[in-house]
Amino acid sequence: AQAAPPEGQSAPAARHYQQALTLYQQRDYERAAEALKKAIELQPQFAEAHHLLGLVYFNGKKQPRAAVEEIQKALKANPRLPRASYDLALVYQTQGKTAEAEQALLRAIQVEPRDEEARLALAKLYEQDRAVDKAVPAYRDLLEVKPDHQAALYSLGYLLDSRGDHQQAADLLTRLLRAHAGDADAWYLLGRISEHGNDLERAAEAYRRAIAAKPD
Repeated sequence: AQAAPPEGQSAPAARHYQQALTLYQQRDYERAAEALKKAIELQPQFAEAHHLLGLVYFNGKKQPRAAVEEIQKALKANPRLPRASYDLALVYQTQGKTAEAEQALLRAIQVEPRDEEARLALAKLYEQDRAVDKAVPAYRDLLEVKPDHQAALYSLGYLLDSRGDHQQAADLLTRLLRAHAGDADAWYLLGRISEHGNDLERAAEAYRRAIAAKPD
């Protein structure tokens, strides 16, 4: 994850931020944190600096609680800061805070409705929580944004098959395979659905394509 570039900040604070961004990219987390604290001291409501400091704490220093605090400060300063709500959700997920992660992802989508990563993360969150009735529409919403999204097509097909909607699942997998013909998992699942429907010829072809795509 990357924090957004600063806008409307004082020149000294912006210089510290840019220095910190370079250090962060070089994985020099200690010096990045020092530079960001200097930027924040000069400009306490510097949302991007709080956001990046949160990423330093999370990715570099492995301090998720401190990361949450900094990203929350970033969002307080600028509730529409790009990527901040998404990054906050990722931290919450590592802490096992599913409800908080869900709310953060919903805010990320509200800020940027076409954010594919946030939509996919939300759908996967529901799926992992076994909330199929929420996961299915979440994957459908993602497909409205990107109709050939490989992971969304597969996961939605898998969920629909698991709840007995075999034809809808097969249609989604066929759609996936038109765009991503080398997806072995999709071929295998299509084969299983076809076998379940007693279409043995189609099942055999799908299994053959699955093996060809992933020989091992």
